[in-house]
Amino acid sequence: PPRTPEPETTAVESSPDHRSQHRSKTKATIVVDPLTTSLVNSSFKSIGATPGGESAFARSFYANLFAAHPEIRQYFPEAMDLQRDRLIRAVGYVVERLYAPETVLPLLAQLGRGHRKCDITDDHYQAVGNHWSPHWRAWPGPSCGPMRPHTRGTARSR
Repeated sequence: PPRTPEPETTAVESSPDHRSQHRSKTKATIVVDPLTTSLVNSSFKSIGATPGGESAFARSFYANLFAAHPEIRQYFPEAMDLQRDRLIRAVGYVVERLYAPETVLPLLAQLGRGHRKCDITDDHYQAVGNHWSPHWRAWPGPSCGPMRPHTRGTARSR
């Protein structure tokens, strides 16, 4: 039987902020699979087409996250409107650029650096990541399949 070609991968390096005490580079390999990219884009667009759209998605995500991990709530503002908007803008930015992963990692590295000052730990990122994928997949609309890139190191590395 013919073999299915492997998805194209792009190795991307992201270096920490020049003010950072750590100067090691973070390497990530993001799978750039046209089918997955298309499904992720369709799924994100479908979020906007559901009742309440992106705001309802973000509200539901945070409500479920805080219910499952109440210890994380303290890291977020009391009024969540701006935070929900930031989440959707960041996700939209990443989704729109999945075809060019080298443009995504600098934003993710910047977000990781910004969260360090809030004493965010790997456990917090893990909780959010573990909650994100099932929430995304369960939302009405086309299934997007695996959401997380295969990485060695991450944008949140210190």
